[in-house]
Amino acid sequence: MKVTFLGGVNEYGRSCFHLQANGFSILIDCGIMKNAHVDHKRFPLLNREIAETLDVVYITHSHEDHIAALPLLCELGFKGSIYASSATISQSMHVLASLPNREHNSFAQQFTPLEPLPRQVWLPLSTNKQIDFQYGYSGHTLGSVWFLFRINGEQIFFSGDYSTESPILITDRPTIEKPIDIAILDGAYGNETCSQQVYLEEIYHAIEQALILKKKVLLHGPIYGKLQDLLIYFQNHRANFLTNTAISQEIIASFEAYMHNQSNVKKQALRQIDELANQLQTIPLTTWLHHNSFPIGLFTEHELLKELTVDNADNLLILCTGPYLENIVAIVDTQPSSQYVQKRYKVHPSIYELHEQIKQLKPKRIVFSHSPNKQISDLQEVFTAIGEDVVLAEVGDVLEMIMK
Repeated sequence: MKVTFLGGVNEYGRSCFHLQANGFSILIDCGIMKNAHVDHKRFPLLNREIAETLDVVYITHSHEDHIAALPLLCELGFKGSIYASSATISQSMHVLASLPNREHNSFAQQFTPLEPLPRQVWLPLSTNKQIDFQYGYSGHTLGSVWFLFRINGEQIFFSGDYSTESPILITDRPTIEKPIDIAILDGAYGNETCSQQVYLEEIYHAIEQALILKKKVLLHGPIYGKLQDLLIYFQNHRANFLTNTAISQEIIASFEAYMHNQSNVKKQALRQIDELANQLQTIPLTTWLHHNSFPIGLFTEHELLKELTVDNADNLLILCTGPYLENIVAIVDTQPSSQYVQKRYKVHPSIYELHEQIKQLKPKRIVFSHSPNKQISDLQEVFTAIGEDVVLAEVGDVLEMIMK
């Protein structure tokens, strides 16, 4: 068994792992590097030979850094099935449709939902090749999953993007009978120790200070995940924020997806989402920017990139809870009365979550992904000090295990 890192190690983006064993070829994720401007940095190390000999693709979730190279993979000749959760498939079709110069409808029929299959149990992938797998929810965004493969008794775990702190989403644990041989884990935050509550207090404080200064506060994020989480936190801890908040129709529409994927959603959160759908005011971004009744607005990154201009970006505090949007920074920089500020909201594991994950998996070897090697080196130092074998991988590296 061997895994080739076609992307996603020593970098933040283009997650893509090629697993080969017993004559079977599997790809886990197929993403891009969003801010790269040349193809050899933007896309994973895919080629026609890999694409044409692949048996199957498994997708952990719908973000561009995990799916947006799928059109390229299919152009190169991949004809097999693409497995993902139903929520991920639905989201992926919207994401892929927004990509420039890539045809997505031609391979839509290759998507196959995981959901008829039970979670956290061994399922046959290929009976004649002695390969089976598990999957379960990873807590990063609606429909996100991890995968565990077992090949001739040897096991390799792919966490995808992973979090246990969402107030909405369920995070599953794999069913483990013996130590995992290789674990490829989400190391996006390095050895950060802060809890979600610390970051939330920083967000609350930034909003409160902006409101005192009579600024409008705009929070942006992907259509599924952080924004819904923040609304739940507002409901639980800052109810006064909700009376001053407007959201886009896109976010209201996203609530339906949570209601349609209830196996991934905590019961208490289902009730709260239903309440929010009936409570919150919806308003287009361009209208909100000139509307004084709602000083707080939650909008998607897509809406912000499309509608914010130098003519309507005055007197704003834009709170970014993920990677900077360079185009938005350039617009805000033209407005002395506005600010673009980055505040962490956790959708990846802290060092404490990694300790718990490794304690459960008991992996013989660990590869941390989704982060540059400075942060991974910090993680290596922490975990080698307690006896773990951490491999620092580069894009193009091959990690091989001799089958017993």
